[in-house]
Amino acid sequence: MPPFYPCGSVSLEKLEKPAQRTLQAGVKNLKKSRHPAAQSEFEQLTQTHPDLTQGWVLLGAALQEQGRADEAISAYQHSLNLKTTVFANVGLMEIANERQEWEASLQFAENAIHAGGAACSYVQLYRGFAEFHLGNLSEAESAARAATIGVHWGAQITVGAQPYLPLSDISLERGDLSQAEQYLRQAAKNHSKDEREVIRAKIDAVKQLQQKQRQQSHTDQLPPK
Repeated sequence: MPPFYPCGSVSLEKLEKPAQRTLQAGVKNLKKSRHPAAQSEFEQLTQTHPDLTQGWVLLGAALQEQGRADEAISAYQHSLNLKTTVFANVGLMEIANERQEWEASLQFAENAIHAGGAACSYVQLYRGFAEFHLGNLSEAESAARAATIGVHWGAQITVGAQPYLPLSDISLERGDLSQAEQYLRQAAKNHSKDEREVIRAKIDAVKQLQQKQRQQSHTDQLPPK
């Protein structure tokens, strides 16, 4: 999770000049993917300002970007002990999702929503993924639909590609091939050329399934010999 994640940015408080320079240097390093350097800056900041929530959140982000998930979790949890924020819960949500810990991912997504992230398409997408993997198709569909009208990187999206992919999966799970095809076509409109090829292959597969269904329906209607 970068410091400026899909639903806004971590609020950077004004500090005394030395601490402010440390904070700014850490953010700059994090944005340029210099994660060990960012980690060092944020570790220094949390030592001098242990009650600064943002310092712990950003430390968690730097650790997470290096694949040091357990340490990132510790930093995020420390920040939550100081103040409940969307950002720490998003980091924990992502880690739980990567580990396929769906109940935990769902809980952190809901925590992020309660902390002010309800309009964030990113959080709603992760909520939908977790609900889907837990077998809660109605809840997953509700979350994915919320994601289609959420905020993503500060911009309003109504036809974003990502939400339509989980919606197509839900439709397939329900056996609604026509609806699945419609969602895939919506997704294809906003993806890159390479991604569109993958989606088109999925559309072709759905169409083949539809053809098999029609053939089976025709066979079932034939009188017995």
